[in-house]
Amino acid sequence: ALAELLAKSLSYEMKAEVKNLLADISTEEIEAIINEVKKSHHSVRENYLYHRQNYKNHQALIQSSLLNEENLKDHPFTLEKQLQLTAIAYVKSKALNEIIANYDARSADLAQELAKIMAEDIAQNDPELAKKIEAAFGKMTKDKIVKMISDSAPFARNIDKYFKHSELSEKDQYLIMGSGILAGAVYTLVKDHQGFKNIQRATRDVQAFAKKAKEFSFLIKTLDTHIQDTKSNMENLGAGILGARKDLSSLYDDAKQGNKVESQKIMDFLYKNVITGQKTRADGTNSSILSKQVSINGNIDKSLTAAYNLSNNLSNILKTTTAMGELFGVKPSKDLMKFIDKAQKVSAVISLIQTGIMTYASGGVMGVMGALSSSPMMSLLGGGSQSSAQLSEISKKLDVVLENQRTMMKMQIETMNMIKDLALMVDMYHQKEMAALAELRTYDLVELEMQKTSLNKNVRSCERLINFERASVWTSHNRSQGSYHGIHSLRMVSAEFISNIEGLKGIRRIIRSSEAEAFESCQTGIAEVFGGNSSSENPIRSIFMTNDEENLYKFQKEIYQPLLDNLYQFTKTTSLDSIPLHIPQKNMKGLDTKKLFLDLAKSSDLTNEIYDMENLISVKGLERYLSLLVILHPILELDREVWNLDYRGIVNSYIEGSNSQSNQNVRSYYFLNNALKLTQSALAQEALLSGEPILPYLFEKHIFQMLSNQACSEKVCELKKNKLLMKNLITYTLFKNIKNVQAYKMAYDKKDKEVLAKFFNANVSPDQISNENELVIEEIRLRLPTPEELEKGDILYSENMSRLLMMQDTIIENIEKVVPIKRDYTGKDLLKLLMI
Repeated sequence: ALAELLAKSLSYEMKAEVKNLLADISTEEIEAIINEVKKSHHSVRENYLYHRQNYKNHQALIQSSLLNEENLKDHPFTLEKQLQLTAIAYVKSKALNEIIANYDARSADLAQELAKIMAEDIAQNDPELAKKIEAAFGKMTKDKIVKMISDSAPFARNIDKYFKHSELSEKDQYLIMGSGILAGAVYTLVKDHQGFKNIQRATRDVQAFAKKAKEFSFLIKTLDTHIQDTKSNMENLGAGILGARKDLSSLYDDAKQGNKVESQKIMDFLYKNVITGQKTRADGTNSSILSKQVSINGNIDKSLTAAYNLSNNLSNILKTTTAMGELFGVKPSKDLMKFIDKAQKVSAVISLIQTGIMTYASGGVMGVMGALSSSPMMSLLGGGSQSSAQLSEISKKLDVVLENQRTMMKMQIETMNMIKDLALMVDMYHQKEMAALAELRTYDLVELEMQKTSLNKNVRSCERLINFERASVWTSHNRSQGSYHGIHSLRMVSAEFISNIEGLKGIRRIIRSSEAEAFESCQTGIAEVFGGNSSSENPIRSIFMTNDEENLYKFQKEIYQPLLDNLYQFTKTTSLDSIPLHIPQKNMKGLDTKKLFLDLAKSSDLTNEIYDMENLISVKGLERYLSLLVILHPILELDREVWNLDYRGIVNSYIEGSNSQSNQNVRSYYFLNNALKLTQSALAQEALLSGEPILPYLFEKHIFQMLSNQACSEKVCELKKNKLLMKNLITYTLFKNIKNVQAYKMAYDKKDKEVLAKFFNANVSPDQISNENELVIEEIRLRLPTPEELEKGDILYSENMSRLLMMQDTIIENIEKVVPIKRDYTGKDLLKLLMI
């Protein structure tokens, strides 16, 4: 994490040292290092997801859960993906530059040799022209003299004789380009020798001249084709992004202005297809959304295909180099062959990156835009540098490519800002919709949570630090409250924030230019939540303990606490650590697998190391604080006085601190580790609020019969206030009792109360089934699942579950960047990779 912050300082403070260190790094070395990083990170993910508990190796449990290990591993913002992209981009660009530089150098040498004969022809066949050219030096510009030479009859005859009739002259543009370069070589030759007479007579070997002409033309053609292809792919990449942006903007406007039904369909589509990246179909009856989906997918595919082609441009230039020998018997120089051998190894590795580019679509439009806009990806797309092209005509074309790249990056940033605003709008919409769907918390309760989280003045200092940096760069960003605190846009905001910081200079600007004491206040605010303090002092907990917000406290007391009491009673344990409570199951079938671990929970006097379940956590508050931690933790790692030291002083200070005691006593790791415990505790709480871990026990206890009993125990009767749990319990009960869904469908369609009641195994009377296929328990009415819902057997969760799972992924990604790992793997130095 600190390497990301300090990278740009290294580029100018220690440029020579870094260049020397990376001079000989090979693709094999990079692959070896990255493979070791992958192994290390796999271990980190396993440890922090499963905490070495027995359930870590239970594949059925993991596969039936809502966890997405593949997404955590393959997301474009994960450390190994970034290392892989950056490192391969570096060696690929280096190899490509070396080849292009050699092409340029060889072209210049050939041009000088060919220019001797052309200059001699001018002197012999048109002495008057030779005098005019000599007289023009000192009076006319270089461009005008070069044009005079290229328009001359002797020069044109040579071009016609040796170039136009070769197999290489398929397009006039290569002849025009070659003519300009050769005329320039003649100009240089005459200028250096102070006239035509002083030029040494050239050997008149027609075959040798023709062979050199072929090689010269081929080199020019190869360079030009490479640049033209790169330019074309850049344009396609930009067109795809622009098209997707227009479609998104259109849907965004429709959602804001359309009627309620239309808005719901649009928002649902945007959430699934754009934000989360699910491969879904929009409602087939709504042609406008369906057509937009096709259009967005097409534009994103266009951008990804262009990115794929750009990453492959080294392979293309290698193919033409090989053809030089096969088609024309022109063997590349030894120096060029040395670079080609190296580049072929790079090209083989790039195929891995090509696959990675195409899989970025799994992150939705947001993931694609984040990946395409990252500096590693853009360096992979660049394909050569301006300094490597010595020939003026090639340089001019390369300028166009570089300008396209600058325009592309600007457009991607603008698109990302629009997507972030869209994510926030969609996010708020879905919180409201999911809250209503779950009937667990009213939207007023959700809003009240958010209002309470805005009262902490220390955490607002963190927001001011971020605002300061964002306002200096992204003038279009939404300044409204919470405009960058959503988990759905966090990766993107964090990547932008880090990428803009220019090393120590940028860090010091943030720390010094915000109002006095803001940096220290921010550190204090983060420590209040993630510093491992007592529950009563933690801002994301105290929200439920405040007397002036009675309904929040009441929610914990009347809805949550009875669930926790039942969980302890059913599992007969005082420590919940052996139960995978933070691994929520997708459906009722998976829940039966999870029950195995619930049944095996043993009573012990151990405290809960994984979960802290007693006080309900505000997910809205956690999300807000976590967003700030993820963005700022590399800066908050060190105090203000340390950031005022020079580069070496900062690094030494960090190493000294991290080497103390356990070598894990670093602030970022400590905060992130505590954040993970809070998040996994919140995941367990949300699962419990849905009834998920106790549904099998409630089913076994014949709870519907108990709820109808006047002597119902208080702990059980309290549960009927939780409509989300009751909905899931109905589905679970029917799922367990019904072997033939078709029989249920017939009764459901006919609204047959007698048959529907029997599916509850005499625990429900026909009188409790309404004419609308609802189960009525006193004043509570609960809709029975449709046959389709029953067949799927999905478990319903509150609006917070998906957000918490994303928070968990993000925390683990950041832990990977701060957890101490070896800096050396069998001689392969990770430091080199970090410097790249």
